[in-house]
Amino acid sequence: MLQIGIVGLGCVGLSVVEILNKHADLLVQRCGHQLMIKKGVVKDLSKKRPVDFALSTDINTLLDDPDINLIVELSGQVELAYKLATKALKRGKGFITANKAMLAQHQELIHSPIGFEASVGGGIPLIKALKEGLASNAILGIQGVINGTCNFILEQMDLGQSFENALKKAQDLGYAEANAHLDTSGQDSAHKLLILSSLAFGGQIAFEGVAVQGIEGISNTDLMHAKRLGYRLKLLAQAHKSAEGLTLSVGPVLLPQEHMLAQVQGVMNGAVFVGDSVGETFYYGAGAGGLATASAVVSDILDFCRQKHALKLKTLPTIALAKKAPKPHYVRLGRPMPKNIPATLHFCAGQEHIYTTQPTHTQELQASLAHLGAQVQIYPLLA
Repeated sequence: MLQIGIVGLGCVGLSVVEILNKHADLLVQRCGHQLMIKKGVVKDLSKKRPVDFALSTDINTLLDDPDINLIVELSGQVELAYKLATKALKRGKGFITANKAMLAQHQELIHSPIGFEASVGGGIPLIKALKEGLASNAILGIQGVINGTCNFILEQMDLGQSFENALKKAQDLGYAEANAHLDTSGQDSAHKLLILSSLAFGGQIAFEGVAVQGIEGISNTDLMHAKRLGYRLKLLAQAHKSAEGLTLSVGPVLLPQEHMLAQVQGVMNGAVFVGDSVGETFYYGAGAGGLATASAVVSDILDFCRQKHALKLKTLPTIALAKKAPKPHYVRLGRPMPKNIPATLHFCAGQEHIYTTQPTHTQELQASLAHLGAQVQIYPLLA
């Protein structure tokens, strides 16, 4: 059994508890051990929380407990997180955090044996991509839309809202803090860029070396003209390595509308990593939210468990495959569709007839049209 201490039971902390409870059996299957939160530390004990473990206000209750193997820090407090990280490591305990501001300030921890997947990109495995998936590459560049609050505001402004109204809508929907300056000034994106860059390029990078500009000065006129020119305006975090050295920046950038990062919508995040061997790789997903961020935290917990307690060989259960659900299909025929097959004719191109069918199984449709031979092409349509 792996016993865990958790600091902070806000939205993300409670979501971690939810995932550990909901997927208890699945997680045992994946790491070989039961995962149990033994104790938690919070600021206010009078607040009711739906948990079944002991709570206190003292982090030493976790540090001094010999049964606690791993501490998960989700408090959001920079100095508390740093103090807890250094003490946990000295005492041989594992440490996991989502605290991007602390990691940007204390980058030596990025290169220590801690888990911090949730610090950048929410549920997108950006840290793991750099540490593992691209480990054989020299990283040449990073580009990312990595602040969902700013992305949502710019999207609303693109629809005609003022900056102020777009920000208020983001706050009303829970996408932005009451004081959103850290987001809209570009500083949050800069913290995340420093974490990615320190990991990718292997060193300490001063915050002052990042050219940072936020979105507070962008007008609806800029967005309108950008669209007319075939571009979308995004708050882009960038790191580029060249013969001259490394450059880092965060600021508004016009991206061609067909660019992958121009397609990142709402509060979603997206990132492009460029490796010298693999070229461009693209990552997209939920960059914030309780469950998305908790997903990354629990992934780090599983990694710690696997490293500390090696998995034993086991007999795998047999997984029965279900029959595929029927789907509509694109059909190209050299003649009209047989009347017994429900389909919509969209257009004719010479002798060819282009149809879409009602939902059906591919094999059944192929069998129904097999007598037409090479005159037919069939492809399923995804909704």
